[in-house]
Amino acid sequence: AWYPHKLGQQVAILDTHPQAAMVIGASTYWRSWSGQSDSADVVVPIGAEADTLIAPPRLMTTLYPLGKGAAPPPSDLLLRRDVVQAVGGFEASFRGPLMLFEDQAFLSKIYRRYPVYVASACWDRYRQRADSIVATNRAAGRYWQIRSHFLHWLQQDLARTGGAPPTVQHVLSRALRDARRQSVLARLAGAARRVLPAPLYQRLRQRWHAMR
Repeated sequence: AWYPHKLGQQVAILDTHPQAAMVIGASTYWRSWSGQSDSADVVVPIGAEADTLIAPPRLMTTLYPLGKGAAPPPSDLLLRRDVVQAVGGFEASFRGPLMLFEDQAFLSKIYRRYPVYVASACWDRYRQRADSIVATNRAAGRYWQIRSHFLHWLQQDLARTGGAPPTVQHVLSRALRDARRQSVLARLAGAARRVLPAPLYQRLRQRWHAMR
């Protein structure tokens, strides 16, 4: 859900910074929308320096999924049309469960080629719900498999478009190693859940999360 001032403020930023391909800001993670949530709404800023223009490819290694900083939800974005066309838009191959990383595949193409303006303002409420694509894939134990698919796609896309700077390649290689390890652990956890009594599985699951 957009706040009324979203488009006006974002367009003004793009007018002020003509070199910016995109403007992104904070989002309210909206848990109270149903009236039944016992969790408070939280404003989550972009995990990078705010109210400034950031040159490529720094956001690739700063923001999720390669970095530790929070990434923008799609509803927060405002982009220049010619930039969207230049990078080929969204990746059509990210269908079904893979749509979990559809936005990240698109954003990676922006981050590595164009300056992006990161704002501290909050322009949207990002609805959190139990049947979202994020929640359902995590609950089904598919997160690391889908993440691995994205990381391999990114590796191939970088190679196809001229390669990655050493900083990006280093972080990507580390992410691929971690994804392989976590995928193995997730498969073992799934097998354990099918064959072990529930109390024993829960104890093992707690130890597994402590190891991570």
